[in-house]
Amino acid sequence: MTFHLDPSISDARMVNLVSLAVVEVLQATTGVESKLYALIEPPTLVLTDNISAILYIIGEYNQSDIVLSFPLSLATLLVSRFLNTPPLQITSDECTDGICEFANMIAGRIKTALSETTDDVYRLSVPTILLDSEPNSPQMDQKEPDVALTFEAEGQQFQIKLYLKSVM
Repeated sequence: MTFHLDPSISDARMVNLVSLAVVEVLQATTGVESKLYALIEPPTLVLTDNISAILYIIGEYNQSDIVLSFPLSLATLLVSRFLNTPPLQITSDECTDGICEFANMIAGRIKTALSETTDDVYRLSVPTILLDSEPNSPQMDQKEPDVALTFEAEGQQFQIKLYLKSVM
């Protein structure tokens, strides 16, 4: 399947933009180095006891639904570094807010990169946070993502799922 964000941007470009945004945002905000561990089609990593952020990037030609899923232990560690607070002092609300903030920053980086390569206008959703479940958003009309990116940070894996849809 070939998917285009607009006539000049392919699904491979979107995967690259998401990967780069995730690595840059986590490094800049937490000092944690993350690396792409695997590109999986279809995804096989099943995270349990996790926190997920769902966001939508909507352009003139299509929409990208992005699901960022972190094990709670990794999410807590990332947020603690972001807030410069010991992990045991991070509340569940702070963890949720921190993951939401990471999702906003990642989406903003993706939107900026897309806007630099096309004249299309992109809109971002406010992230939706889900706890302790494998996320399926009502707006997603397919169950399996087109692409799943598994990353590793601090010895733990987390996953980004991309649902790519044409809106034309």
